[in-house]
Amino acid sequence: PTRLNDVLVPEPREACVLNCLLRKFTPPAYPFKFFEKADTDRTLKTFASFRSIVIFPHDYALMSFYEFYAMSIPLFLPSHLSKYLFPYSATVPLL
Repeated sequence: PTRLNDVLVPEPREACVLNCLLRKFTPPAYPFKFFEKADTDRTLKTFASFRSIVIFPHDYALMSFYEFYAMSIPLFLPSHLSKYLFPYSATVPLL
């Protein structure tokens, strides 16, 4: 990675919860800066330049997880299984 103090938080447009919380509660002197997908040119090369990626899955088959994992980027995800069991995806009802 070339952006050693930058962390990507690629949440879907419809759910800015994590990004909103990070913006509100990150202290000014915090050593890491958080970026959304919209802050980038959305290329895999750019994503690979981030130190790590924080993913809060919103869908059972989140393709970006597999892409980031295949690129060997450090990933941070919720540890509790309930965070993955949603009755709806970000845009399409599953039930």
